[in-house]
Amino acid sequence: MARKEFDSDGDGVVTAEDLKTRFGDDGAKDWDLETFAETLWYKMKYIFDSPEAAEEEKSEEESPEAQEVIPPTDEPVIEGEVDEEEEDFDEDVDDYIDETEVDVDGDDKTDNTSGEPMPEYDEETKKLIQAALEARRNFDEVEKQLKDVESDLSELDRYTKHDYGPKHEFLPLDKQCFEYSEREYIYKLCFYEKVTQRPKAGGGETSLGTWEKWDGPEGNRYGRMLFSSGVQCWNGPKRSAQVEVHCGLDNELLSASEPNRCEYHFTFTSPAVCDLPDDEAVMHDEL
Repeated sequence: MARKEFDSDGDGVVTAEDLKTRFGDDGAKDWDLETFAETLWYKMKYIFDSPEAAEEEKSEEESPEAQEVIPPTDEPVIEGEVDEEEEDFDEDVDDYIDETEVDVDGDDKTDNTSGEPMPEYDEETKKLIQAALEARRNFDEVEKQLKDVESDLSELDRYTKHDYGPKHEFLPLDKQCFEYSEREYIYKLCFYEKVTQRPKAGGGETSLGTWEKWDGPEGNRYGRMLFSSGVQCWNGPKRSAQVEVHCGLDNELLSASEPNRCEYHFTFTSPAVCDLPDDEAVMHDEL
C-alpha cells in the first residue's frame, strides 16, 4: 500500500517522480545512512507524525477497500510479524540520531536528553561516595606513613653498615660531596658513596669507584679510604681510587692524580682526623 503523503499523482504507486515532487531534488538522490538521518529522514518523520497523516492512515485502515488480501501460504503466519529489514533500518536511524546528537530544532544541544541537568545522587548514594572518599584518604595517609617508615629504616640500615669512626667523627660527612678541578677534569668525592670524574669540555660522569671501606695502615685506620669497582678501562682493569685523609681545618679535596693506569689517588683534609687530647689527659696536665 502506497503512502498517500508521497503519492503526488494519486495512482497508488510511489515513484521517484512522486518523491521528487514531494521533496524536490532530495527525493531523487541515493542516500547513505548518515546523510539520510541528518536530512531527509526528519522531513519524512514529520509527515508521518502529522495529525493529517495519522487521521488519513486511520481512515484507510477502517476502509474495507484498504484491507490487504494475503494469499494463502504453506508457512504459518505469525501475528504481529513485521518486515525485519524495515525494522532494522528504523532502529539504525534512531540509534545514529541518538549517538551523533543531531540538532533537529537548530538549538545547540549539549547532550542527548532534553538539555536538563543530570539529577543529583540520592542521599544513600552520597553517603557511599563520601565513605569511599574517606577510605581513600585514609589509605593514602597510611601509605605515606609506611613509605616514611621504610625510608627511616633504610637510613638506619645504612648507618649500621658504615664505620663513622670511634666517636662518629665522620658521620657529619655522610653523603656530602667535594670537588677538585684540574686542567682537563673535575673530580667529585662523595663520602661513603662514590668518586667520579667528568671532562671540563662537557660530558657525563665516569665512575672511578664506589665506597668499599676504610683502608688505612695499622694505627691509622681512618687515614685512607678505598673506592673500588668503577667503570672498566679499555683493555684494562676496573677503575679504583684511594683517598688519603689528613688533618686540616676544613673539609677539602686538595689533589687528584693517576699514578697507575685506572688507579686514582686523592688527598683530602678534615678536622675529623686531627688528634685531640682526651679529657683524662687534659686533667692530668692541669694537675
